[in-house]
Amino acid sequence: MSPMGRIAPMSPMKLRPAIALALMACLSIAPICGDDLSITPKPKVQGILAELTAAKDEAQVRRALARLTSAADRPTIIVQLVYALMNTHGDRDAMIPGVVVDRLAITPAELHSTLEPYRQSPDPKVRAQIENLLGKDIAPK
Repeated sequence: MSPMGRIAPMSPMKLRPAIALALMACLSIAPICGDDLSITPKPKVQGILAELTAAKDEAQVRRALARLTSAADRPTIIVQLVYALMNTHGDRDAMIPGVVVDRLAITPAELHSTLEPYRQSPDPKVRAQIENLLGKDIAPK
């Protein structure tokens, strides 16, 4: 017998939490792995972006940006900016993603690492927008 003794096999009941954890991990990275590369709106984030569009002064802009960063993580914000760009209704709408990128100091490397998988999206509008954003001008640094 080995010095560690006999290793007892895990019962099925003890394996269930491990299997569930592994499944949740796989599902959480599915967009990165290419399983779901569509971009759908997150109403809370899109609502805050609409507030930014309607902001009348710097104080309103700062409050909206603070709400945005507390409502979503940076990769989610970046993907939602793409959704916003695909659904603009005027010059002011089209400028808001640039304002967010500038004010939150989102780097070209962050943009690239977050959006690169979406080049494989089945949606031609998504692919076109990603190609527009990740053209030769934006390379990871």
